[in-house]
Amino acid sequence: MVVVFDIFDIIGSECIKKVLIWRMYLSVICLLKFTGR
Repeated sequence: MVVVFDIFDIIGSECIKKVLIWRMYLSVICLLKFTGR
């Protein structure tokens, strides 16, 4: 059971990292668009 929870924690942290990186990427694009105009 503990091993299963560890695997879920690893998968969850990876998903959170991807979501944070994706949001930062989108915010940077929005900033570039606003500064470009």
